[in-house]
Amino acid sequence: MKNLWVILFVIPLFAQNEYDITHLIKKNGLYIKKFSDEKVNGEVFQMFGDMKAPLGKMKDGKMDGLWTWWYENGQKKEEGTYKNGKEDGLSTLWYENGQKKSEVTYKDGKRDGLWTEWFENGQKSGEITLKDGKADGLFTLWYENGSKKSEKKYKDDLITSEVEWSEDGKLSSEKEPQQKFIPYDDPPVALSPIRPKYSEIAQAAGIEGTVVVQVFVNEKGRVTETVILKGIPDSGLDEAAIEAIVKVKYRPAKAKGKKVGVWISIPVVFRL
Repeated sequence: MKNLWVILFVIPLFAQNEYDITHLIKKNGLYIKKFSDEKVNGEVFQMFGDMKAPLGKMKDGKMDGLWTWWYENGQKKEEGTYKNGKEDGLSTLWYENGQKKSEVTYKDGKRDGLWTEWFENGQKSGEITLKDGKADGLFTLWYENGSKKSEKKYKDDLITSEVEWSEDGKLSSEKEPQQKFIPYDDPPVALSPIRPKYSEIAQAAGIEGTVVVQVFVNEKGRVTETVILKGIPDSGLDEAAIEAIVKVKYRPAKAKGKKVGVWISIPVVFRL
């Protein structure tokens, strides 16, 4: 009986705090409970009806260890390992039917190594090698029927060459590097902040990074052409960056006192 009392007394000391994910917010990079400044320490879960699905642990307001997200049908949606709040290790996403959607390895919060994506039918849709979060090497895309769609060669996150094919396998284009330059004395200047809207896909997956867009700003201060020099494929962030840039009016560039249209590169940073 004495030993039983000792066990009953000790168990509460080691009980883990539990938190509903919908009761948490992220502030200054840390997760805290709503309506308080308490950093989250313990197990985090998500409710699906009357069922409690475990997600992962947090330590001092940061995600730590293995985290798993779920579809309502009970199938895994995403799984990854975190260290001090940053993804570190293999990250995998699945479609709702259980087919693998993507797989990539993270190192200290940055994608590092081979990143592969699949269509819902199991056919590979894309593959790229990353180094310290930057594209470095060959980036290949496929059509859903298995034929190759495009090949881009990257060096230090910039495209050096590009080849495209039609869905029937015929070569449709070969492109040289798309960086262009028109001389000017005074560069274009944005007349208001460029404020991109985070895509739902990227926000849900916790994707961050920088999109570099080469744009043509005409003599009236409007963006009329855009080219992605450094993108974050299949995240919706490339499109969000272009949309935000195009919305802004610019003070046109000048060459010898005359307004001119020029190409410039604009980096758009996405941070959660």
